[in-house]
Amino acid sequence: MYAAILDPVVRNRVQDKPTFGQESRHIRIRRNGSIQHQARRNGRKDQHHVAGTRDKQKQAQGKQYLLHRHQNLYATLAHEGYPGHLFQNCYFREKNKHPLRYVLNFPAYTEGYATYAEIYSYQFLDATKEEIDILQNNAISTHCLYALCDIGIHAKHWNRKKLSDFLSNHGIVTTDNARAIYETIIDSPGSYLPYTIGYLEICRIRDTFQKAAGKYYSPLLFHTFLLDTGPTSFPVLERQINGWLEEK
Repeated sequence: MYAAILDPVVRNRVQDKPTFGQESRHIRIRRNGSIQHQARRNGRKDQHHVAGTRDKQKQAQGKQYLLHRHQNLYATLAHEGYPGHLFQNCYFREKNKHPLRYVLNFPAYTEGYATYAEIYSYQFLDATKEEIDILQNNAISTHCLYALCDIGIHAKHWNRKKLSDFLSNHGIVTTDNARAIYETIIDSPGSYLPYTIGYLEICRIRDTFQKAAGKYYSPLLFHTFLLDTGPTSFPVLERQINGWLEEK
């Protein structure tokens, strides 16, 4: 079932994402119900795990509860597997960059890219354009909502009542949901911002890249630039645009 869900993403990926190396992949269901998504390229292996039912019981107040509460398994696999984290990690390993590049951590790039890939992949669903637009806009607005909650609690010192009032103005009216969101976010300062700010920054840089590329722009060209450059800060990523295009 999981392979069937993922196959449309992998098949359509070749239109808009660069390819590399020799690939084999499989999806394995573990005893605890979690999904192990594994890829092997040119003898090197990478894998990601998606929490299963037992894991989710332990994480009922955790990140998966908030970020994927309104999203289906398709979106989760696209985020964690293809064309998200798994694809980006495999691709960047093939580039043989300086070893320091593989040590440095840029969570806004990595989580922003996976969120971008997840939302982008909705277009490959067997659904109408209107339905896809709703799914994409719902995902974006949900990420933005939780990022604002994160900022409100940790930067503006919102208490539970203030957060509940904010959420009720945006359609979340039950006390239990407000309590769960508050207790989760207060335990993990800033954990939602890399997903949201990273996604928005990648969209902004995509627009800058499109203007610089002009008539030569295509989604494939931008995604190749994004993945070729690899994890870095967004000011550095943006400064690479003209030089990268000139080399192409």
